[in-house]
Parts: sequence; C-alpha cells; structure tokens
Amino acid sequence: MNLIQRIEHHFKQNIEVHNTSLEQLGPIIARASEVILNSLLNGGKILACGNGGSAADAQHFSSEMVNRFERDRPGLAAIALTTDTSILTSVANDDAFDQIFARQVRVLGQPGDVLLAISTSGRSFNVLQAVHAAYEREMVVIALTGRDGGELGSLLRLTDLELRVPSYATPRIQEVHLLCIHCLCDLLDVQLLGEPEEDAKAPLPQALPEEDDEDERLPELTQAEEVEDAEPDVVPKKPAKARRHRRKPKQNPPKVPEQLPFE
Repeated sequence: MNLIQRIEHHFKQNIEVHNTSLEQLGPIIARASEVILNSLLNGGKILACGNGGSAADAQHFSSEMVNRFERDRPGLAAIALTTDTSILTSVANDDAFDQIFARQVRVLGQPGDVLLAISTSGRSFNVLQAVHAAYEREMVVIALTGRDGGELGSLLRLTDLELRVPSYATPRIQEVHLLCIHCLCDLLDVQLLGEPEEDAKAPLPQALPEEDDEDERLPELTQAEEVEDAEPDVVPKKPAKARRHRRKPKQNPPKVPEQLPFE
C-alpha cells in the first residue's frame, strides 16, 4: 500500500465512523448540552479531565468555554484538571497518580457541577477515580468514551450521559470526541445567544460588456485635424548604454590545514 492509499484509508474510515456516530450520538449530544447549560445557569461549572490526547481535548473544551467558540459571549465557567503541573506532580508524588484528578474534584467540585470525563478506552484509572469523587460531590458526569465503554461506561448512573464512539481505533475515537466538543460549544451558544444570523451574500460583480468594434468606432479626423495632430519629426535618440557593474575579483577560500588540533 502506497502513501496515498494510506491517506485514503484514514479519510474513508474517518467518514464512516463519523456517519455512524451521528446516528447514535446526536440526541445524546443535544441532551448533554442541556445538562451543561442547566449547571451553568444555576451557578455551576464544568470540570474536564483525561490523559494524553484526551487531556488536550479537556483543555480544548475549557478554552472554548472560558474564552469563546465562534461568537463573542460572556465566558462560561470551565476548568481543565490537566494543566496545573504543580498539583499533578505533587499529588502523584505524595499520594498516587490515580488521584491526580480525584483530588481536584473533591476540592473544586460542588453539587450541581458537571464532570466531563474523557477516556477513549474507558479504562483510565485516574479518570475512574475522578468519577467516584464526582459522585461524592453530587456532580453529574458526562463521559466521552469509545470501544465498549470500558469500566467507565458501566460505572455511570442513569442521570449521567455517555458519548461512546462506535470504533476501536483510538485516532478515530479522538476525532469524533473533538467533533462532539465542538457540537457542545455550538449548542451552548445557540441556547444562550439564539440562532446566528447568516451573513448577507455580497452580490456578484456584473460581467463587463464585450467590446464591439463596429459600435464604438472613433470618429474620423478631418484633413485639418490630421495636420494639426501630426507630430514633428523627431530624431530618435540612441539608447543609453547600460551601466556595467564591475565584478569583484573572485576570492579564493582560505586554505584549511590538512589536520586541525583536537581541543
């Protein structure tokens, strides 16, 4: 298989997984946006966590919430639990790595907040511990998973939501997770700000009329006008000689000794 065929394989697989995910996840994404909005309107916040690429997704989501998505709006309360290296390393060093998110959830989480737990396999132990901590704080959990959902999928309660991507390929799962995050941000904007107004399409420029030599002929000059407009004979000047740039003498590179002393 050559390189182009590999690229085509990834694109086709991506499209197939996205289409299948749309059929299964559309209503769940809509419901998840309502859960997040309800938490925010009641003074809550969103805590997001994950490992590796899922950590990047957690930070991506939080940045879109705090700053903006596609339209200007007041910032929405969201915190990525993956960004403070001092907290992460101190908890991992003093306690255990599987507590790096749970510790933060117990400190920052409040009843009515939402935990966005991201794990492509559903088996990330530190994410599972964060879910247990969220339940202690009476929080709602929205899980982004893949494959068979893993332990995370079976851990969720009836009040929680799971966006499980129907794929076993980690890159395809992560690609759909990012699309789900963008959908959530867009749905929040729509519910808060209303439908975006479509930009008025600028009219296309009219085509220039084709030149017609017969209709736009110049009027013929009279004999007097021809004499008046005639230019006097001018002796053409000789073209100026182009300046010649003096070439710098070619310098030979300095001779390098055959052996250099070692330092």
